[in-house]
Amino acid sequence: MKKILVLMLLGVSFTLTFTACGNDNQKETASEKDIEEDIEEDIEEDEEDDDDDSKHHEIEFALDLSTEDIYGHEVGNEIVAGASLVMINYWEPWCGPCVGELPDLQKLYENYKDEGLVIIGVYSSVDMTSDAKDIVESSGIKYPVIKATKALSVYMSDYVPTTVFLDAEGNLLSEEQYIGSRSYNEWAGIVEGYLD
Repeated sequence: MKKILVLMLLGVSFTLTFTACGNDNQKETASEKDIEEDIEEDIEEDEEDDDDDSKHHEIEFALDLSTEDIYGHEVGNEIVAGASLVMINYWEPWCGPCVGELPDLQKLYENYKDEGLVIIGVYSSVDMTSDAKDIVESSGIKYPVIKATKALSVYMSDYVPTTVFLDAEGNLLSEEQYIGSRSYNEWAGIVEGYLD
């Protein structure tokens, strides 16, 4: 099923382009060709591991989270194990508002993880992975920060930061994307609304 979904996504033509909030200058972050090459590699790996019941297939989740984290480790749907609410925050290391809200997102994660909140940071500027690592480490981020894939791009917008909320099965909770950074209190109010 995963292979069929990936092949269907390959047919969608799409270039990821983002703009920092309030900035009219756009920066290309990942081309369609780069993402398609990554997906083709993933398909080849899946074919090799067809009989392997790996940890990436243990958690049923509507969105395929199979990718690498910021340190190059393979991750999958296991990163949402036990979640009742999943917050995906699309950000980039070159985006000031994105970087500025990371400490508040970490605080949010610490305060609501016991209630089932899982935060996932997603970035696509893979040429800036070293910068992203430095930012994540200096911000004290403990939630997963992963590299964008074609599957993960489904909720991205033309602006960063963009945030969406999913339920425990990976279904989008609102058609509304949250564009732009927010304070801790603003995020806490949104999270509490979804957790109620």
